[in-house]
Amino acid sequence: MAPRKRSSIVAAFRGNCTAFIPRQLTARDLDWLKLPPALVGFPAQLTYRDVRPGLTGGRRIFVAEYQPQGESFVQSGACRKLTYRWVGGGGYHVDVLHDAGSGRWSLYKFRAGQLASQVSGEGFGEAMIRATAVGLDRHEPAFTFVGGMEECEAENRAQREQAWAAELRAQQRQQSENIAASRVQKLAFGTLPKAVGTPNLVFIPLEIAASLAAVHRAMKAASWGEFKALMPAERLLPLMSTMREVYGWQSFDEYYEECRADGTRSERESLWLAWCASRERAPLDDDDFHSEQIPGYCDGDWPDWPEQEMLRWLPREICTEFGHTEDSVFNGPFLQLDAARAPDILAALERAGYVCVWEEELVRRACGYAV
Repeated sequence: MAPRKRSSIVAAFRGNCTAFIPRQLTARDLDWLKLPPALVGFPAQLTYRDVRPGLTGGRRIFVAEYQPQGESFVQSGACRKLTYRWVGGGGYHVDVLHDAGSGRWSLYKFRAGQLASQVSGEGFGEAMIRATAVGLDRHEPAFTFVGGMEECEAENRAQREQAWAAELRAQQRQQSENIAASRVQKLAFGTLPKAVGTPNLVFIPLEIAASLAAVHRAMKAASWGEFKALMPAERLLPLMSTMREVYGWQSFDEYYEECRADGTRSERESLWLAWCASRERAPLDDDDFHSEQIPGYCDGDWPDWPEQEMLRWLPREICTEFGHTEDSVFNGPFLQLDAARAPDILAALERAGYVCVWEEELVRRACGYAV
């Protein structure tokens, strides 16, 4: 047997609004609706009633019924929470919280993620009366059944379309905020010790810091296979292309096409052995790896030098106000930041829209320091 459709009883009147005490969900309801048994005691539905102008003209009574969303239920200790949404859709929802320890019920109504109202009560009836007596929010969608059938249908259609349009705008706004958040640059920072002079405060874009740390780890590889496995893919491919140009490496396929005569299997095997012995071939995975084989590594020209790249990564005004450039012997200027002014530098970067994360070990590894 299905539960009664009428799940609320009128409890009180307050101006144009009507307060309701909803019927509470029973174990039988939940079994029929295939909802979790832990929802026993929550309202079967929430009803908000108010008198206000319609979208198609005239003042009339509007009613919004919110239904429980079983998949939204969460429980933490003695606290339970269930979300309710308007039957017609849209950007409004109500979170109902129950604290079994105190017996307190709280209802939070949200409009496109923003809190529209908040009401609590010591018991179920008190909380529900207070919450529903607030009535409808100004732009809250609701249905009317006052007037002719065609008139009500036109008004309710307008209410539903307005709700859908508001929900679409909210989704688009959320997408824009997510895109904007993804563009916020996160900086890892930490101090680098110096054999001579004061330590340097170094800031590196977080993703670049992780990539550089992986590069310096790869430079300690014993074989070319290990080196390739440890190198970030986005850095390995350009590096191998550069090395191919610098060393004039020739792939086996290129060597084979250049040298083959009859194309027999024995000839291919012979050419493979000759290619492996050649000094102009790309290294095989089993070949020993030595860091000096990487162009520019021993000279400090590869990979990126974060202390120098800060001049490009950080806003110019921050570099000027909080730091000064120094010249290295072989690799040009780099930025020196005073670690003692870290709080001021962090505040300035955050005002400029950066998110700064203290990652001392990561920064040192990204700069090639052994940790």
